[in-house]
Amino acid sequence: MPANWFLTGLPGAGKSTIISGLAARLGCGVGGFKTVSGPEGPPGVFRVYIMPYGADGADLSGLDPVAMRDRAAGGFRAFPEVFDREGAAMLRVPAGGRLTVMDELGFMEADALRFQEAVFAALDGEIPVLGAIKPAGGRTDAPFLREIRARGDVRIFEVSPGGRGAAKAALERELARLMGL
Repeated sequence: MPANWFLTGLPGAGKSTIISGLAARLGCGVGGFKTVSGPEGPPGVFRVYIMPYGADGADLSGLDPVAMRDRAAGGFRAFPEVFDREGAAMLRVPAGGRLTVMDELGFMEADALRFQEAVFAALDGEIPVLGAIKPAGGRTDAPFLREIRARGDVRIFEVSPGGRGAAKAALERELARLMGL
């Protein structure tokens, strides 16, 4: 039986909402990370940050972005050294840990080799992983993500934007049952 579960789907489908609901049901012992969008800096510059799961996403002071997108230049730049430094440390299991959250894995981590090693170590560990992963195929796929999806101990759940009602509740019930909640 898989010990690691990932949700996949388009932005806004509800992946993080489901993860948050299940993690809240545990009440304690949740480690891992979440990615959050920061306020725009200069006009058209969009920043993405990684922070410990459960931390207040409103306070981004002192954090280095893991990625930036400059809409005017049409470019996206990832900072793998931040994933390697900050993200890898966030994947260490807390004392009494019951769940490791990875919200969300994507193409930005393609060159963050220490971070990838920490992800695989967590997937190989005793503590179950619940995360979100970018959909397969397209420009946002990466070998790292394909390797995760192909693992025998990983189960992927598709979340669709229209599935906010009964389908999302059914998925939450199944994941809760699989996790023993």
